[in-house]
Amino acid sequence: MAEPLTDRRSVKWAAARRAWVRGAARADTEWVTLAVTDAQEYMPNEGTLHTLLFDLAHLRRPKEAAAFVGRYGLLLHSAARFNARKDSEVRERFSDWLDTAHALTLALRTYRLLRQAVTGDSEALGHLRAERPSLAMRYTPGEEDDLDDATLLRYASQDLAERVTLGLELAPISLVSGADPHMKGSALRDAPGAFAFLCECWTPRQYAYWRLSHVIAHHETLRDCADCGRPFGVTDARQRYCSTTCANRVRHQRWVAKRPNTTTP
Repeated sequence: MAEPLTDRRSVKWAAARRAWVRGAARADTEWVTLAVTDAQEYMPNEGTLHTLLFDLAHLRRPKEAAAFVGRYGLLLHSAARFNARKDSEVRERFSDWLDTAHALTLALRTYRLLRQAVTGDSEALGHLRAERPSLAMRYTPGEEDDLDDATLLRYASQDLAERVTLGLELAPISLVSGADPHMKGSALRDAPGAFAFLCECWTPRQYAYWRLSHVIAHHETLRDCADCGRPFGVTDARQRYCSTTCANRVRHQRWVAKRPNTTTP
């Protein structure tokens, strides 16, 4: 099934949601493991995937990986690949999870800094200037000292696009018409002359990068959490925290600060 988007321009995007596998997993600093007996095949929907990108980008600890598998599924295994395994359990290296989380966090940060820098934010531009040596070495070796701000922003944009494209590898993108079965449930369904780009998302990792590309291409607003500092998607201009966990922690800290003689549990 396809996921209809809110983009009202002539070109539409959709994600073909293939069956994924999730379940109660075990995780430690070496492996994230899902037993076949604990696995459940399911079809993810818009409500399920709303925060997947940011949940994955924020992931740092094994228990967070286990929770991710319980909510979404294994990072790298499609349902077909999972079901083809003959072992009693399927394992993924936790280091691969951390690498993906770090890459997504870095891409989200670069995107946010670029959006701010191109509007004249000197602090954001300063952060990007710290990347000048590595960008110059990649695109114009030997010209680090001659890289002006306009060129820096172009290189940073190009680098971001290339990193996201690399993450989208093995996630085929095709052009489909409104008559395609994948468009069932979409506003484009059976609409004459209607077309959409369709991204085949076989795994949560592919979906995360597809969602990231959508965030970037459609200039969605991001903000750093006022508590943990991690980036998150803004759906309300009043939002300051990435999750209820951070919001509740700050609320509790304020409550304790007003009652210094109170013993907290």
